[in-house]
Amino acid sequence: MAKIEVTLTKGYFLKYPFLPDALKYISELGLTLEDLSYDTLGNEVIRRVKEIFDAVINSLPIPPSGDDPDIEVLSYLVALIVLKIIGDRSLIEKFVVVLSKKYSEYINVEENNFLLYLATTFGWKIAYGSEGKYMMFFIDYLENIPEYRGRWKLVHRQVSKGWVYLEKIELLRLIESGLKKYMAKQISNVNISEVQLPDPVYTLVEEISMVWNRKVKEYEKVRSRYLKKGEKYYPPCIRSIIEDLKNGRNLSHSARFALASFLLNIGMDVEEVLGIFRFSPDFREDLARYQIEHIAGLRGSKTKYVTYKCDSMRSLGLCYWECEGISHPLQYYYKAVRGMPPNVKKRI
Repeated sequence: MAKIEVTLTKGYFLKYPFLPDALKYISELGLTLEDLSYDTLGNEVIRRVKEIFDAVINSLPIPPSGDDPDIEVLSYLVALIVLKIIGDRSLIEKFVVVLSKKYSEYINVEENNFLLYLATTFGWKIAYGSEGKYMMFFIDYLENIPEYRGRWKLVHRQVSKGWVYLEKIELLRLIESGLKKYMAKQISNVNISEVQLPDPVYTLVEEISMVWNRKVKEYEKVRSRYLKKGEKYYPPCIRSIIEDLKNGRNLSHSARFALASFLLNIGMDVEEVLGIFRFSPDFREDLARYQIEHIAGLRGSKTKYVTYKCDSMRSLGLCYWECEGISHPLQYYYKAVRGMPPNVKKRI
């Protein structure tokens, strides 16, 4: 496969500070973390990092960057270091989800060559095929599809000799998914022992950690108010989704539907369910409220939706258990509430 050539200007580094070329550019300038202690550049970087984390933690849009790629790339580097030191998986997940959506706004209008370059940066095997379609090797495709349902299932794809054919809009969605994994790997690869951190960065870590801990306590308060009392009666598939939510993972559309419809059908109201979803990495109250009200039958066709059956939960990758005599999550719940919890065995 031919190497994909792209000429990257500093404008790309401003939009995509995670790129290897952007990080190499900063290294070649000789800028170090120690520079954050002394001059205006340091103050601007610290201000920008605080701005990014305020948006991430509070589920707000990230304010636009300025016009200086040095500040944006250094801010990204410092953010990775802060996340590595704090080491909270939920905060990392929220960070990569929010930033991947921000960068995707730029990526969505890029030319083909840049999209291919970006995909190869993630380590994917990809090429531009005929008739305006892209070709992606099936292993990379399966590792990055947003969910195992509908058109994303391999059985519904055009596949030839191990290559999956994609429309541009599908590739863009896969790139957003791949970008989250790529940034998470960058955070994991940060080696704090090799970095001499200046005082402003230590202070920054303390401030962000304190703000995040307050937010986590706020979430736990909501969760315990609405869930803890009856959670022991929930089937393992639903408890697993709740655990993912608790750990800050970004749920797939099908997981969100399964959880919301289950909770609504056991008696929770829209406000209670909305409160539980409030701390999703990509939470938007207007969109979440609309979706929950739609599932509750308050919008659209006015039909209240029921949770997926067990077979559907398994096919969607949401269930890994065999519950004796159970074919529906609500059936499990009602039996457990009556003191007859089914025998459960994890599927291999």
